[in-house]
Amino acid sequence: MESKSAKSFFLEQTEKLIEYLLKELPNDVNIKMFNEKYYLIKKTNSAMIINAFIKFVLPQKDKIFSRDEEYFMNGGGQEKLKQDKYKDKYQYSLDLKENWKNLSEEQKEIIWKYFKILIILAEKHVKLLIESSVAK
Repeated sequence: MESKSAKSFFLEQTEKLIEYLLKELPNDVNIKMFNEKYYLIKKTNSAMIINAFIKFVLPQKDKIFSRDEEYFMNGGGQEKLKQDKYKDKYQYSLDLKENWKNLSEEQKEIIWKYFKILIILAEKHVKLLIESSVAK
């Protein structure tokens, strides 16, 4: 799998997660805005999506893999994104804090699985980038 492929799979899974959230939480304005921003960024700079995930979510891997609900209850890393230096760049980020407590166990399980898949793909992307830079 090339890094480009890992990124493509990552983007596909992100889109499936967004579709799932839009279906399950149709009245959530934040998710609707995130969806619009996601597709705008994807058209102009798709690498920014996976790079932001690597920077802000990947460091939380242990919490996600252990299904630590505090990850989402505390905003899932959103506090860093809302700092002034990132505010404009990541104005609409995926924040499930308000919805997490109202989701069913089945819905939560599906979201955990998506995040686990995204982490695996992001790590694969990073690994392939490193391997390709070493090979040069």
